[in-house]
Amino acid sequence: MGTRTVAEVNEALNAIGDPELLVNAVDAYVEGLPGDARHEFEQIVRVQAVDEGCRWSDLEGTDIDDVQDIAGWDNIEFAEIIRDKGVDFANRRGELDKLHQAALDEVSGPRYR
Repeated sequence: MGTRTVAEVNEALNAIGDPELLVNAVDAYVEGLPGDARHEFEQIVRVQAVDEGCRWSDLEGTDIDDVQDIAGWDNIEFAEIIRDKGVDFANRRGELDKLHQAALDEVSGPRYR
């Protein structure tokens, strides 16, 4: 079991500030997952789009960026959805520490040094 809480991970992600960088942090976490888990996360985001009125047939087989475009989410909405779904997903998997580290890495990576 990890040591980070949902509140700590949310705080670290929110501290990033820039919606695009927040999405990058969650994406870095998701990219480190085995294929089935990555697919599961992508499906969760697609289901959110369907819940908001999109047709499943328009979303099937798309990548996450395409889902954003199809759903009509602006960068801030998309970042909030990715953050919320990412934290929930990491929490269910017992991997909040990994997502927290991805957030820290995003703000302290090479482009900020």
